[in-house]
Amino acid sequence: GYIVILAAAKSLADCFDQSQLIGVESWALIGVGFITKSLNAFYLEGISHRVRGHLCGIVFLIGYSLLCFSVYIDFWFSIFSIGCIGLGCSWGESVMLGYCKLFPAKITGAWSSGTG
Repeated sequence: GYIVILAAAKSLADCFDQSQLIGVESWALIGVGFITKSLNAFYLEGISHRVRGHLCGIVFLIGYSLLCFSVYIDFWFSIFSIGCIGLGCSWGESVMLGYCKLFPAKITGAWSSGTG
């Protein structure tokens, strides 16, 4: 999610003649992660990983669907949809990392290997 949106940020901003607001796209994507990861860690731990994983998939579907339609609406609608995608990315990452605690450390030691 992050890579796709950040790679297309310039062309998306240019689509709406808003190239001066390209930074807003990055913050819409990353900014929701601060809140999402905290909510997942402190308040949603009682919900099963499976349920949270399915909800994350639904959020991704909604975010990418809205982004597809944003070219017919306006720039701020695309920012909202990018925020949904950022929510899915952050939430999915924290759910998967939380799920890794159920496995031995030898198996999960390579988490995010190769992504930087």
